[in-house]
Amino acid sequence: MAYKILFADDSAATLRAAQAALPEPEFEVRTAADGARAARAIEEDTPDALLAALSLPLRDGYELGAFFRSRPESKAAALIFLRGAVETLDLGRLAVIDHDGVVSKPFDAQSLAELVRRAIERRREIPSLPEEPSLRQPTAAVPAASTARLGNNVGLAGTPLEEILRGLVHEEFSRTEWQSAMREIAAAEFKKLLVAELRGVDAKK
Repeated sequence: MAYKILFADDSAATLRAAQAALPEPEFEVRTAADGARAARAIEEDTPDALLAALSLPLRDGYELGAFFRSRPESKAAALIFLRGAVETLDLGRLAVIDHDGVVSKPFDAQSLAELVRRAIERRREIPSLPEEPSLRQPTAAVPAASTARLGNNVGLAGTPLEEILRGLVHEEFSRTEWQSAMREIAAAEFKKLLVAELRGVDAKK
């Protein structure tokens, strides 16, 4: 089954180069000349990968990428940005968008195809993670050896989400340890109060 690609760029020459770099039957490429058209195409049929120029008219690549990532249907799809040879990156806007790379134009056809292929396959292999980990109930402690192998066991070793997953596990361990410490403190305080109360009863006698 062909990978569905949406390539958004306002340069006709770049769009033709993209179609040549991502040939059928492996890839099925749709194109859009501006961000507004690209957004409509995404709503009509979610692609396996969105390649978007950062300097798109009407709706630039940053805004389009954020819109793409905000859709539940696009969570497991790849997102790659394209920048002009002398285009300056807005690192602040880029940092908050979960993306799979930034490619400089003009691009090498073979390298682009390989990057797209790898990004799609990597996204498909990543398991779903909870969107609000802070609302989950604490889990039982996991042996340290198992934690050390966590990235490999779930197929995340070497991927951008490995550290995120490790952070979630650390968060759970920290919460469990904190609750255990609170129980110990509460128990100690209760014992102090009970002893004081008993001594008060004895004094009254």
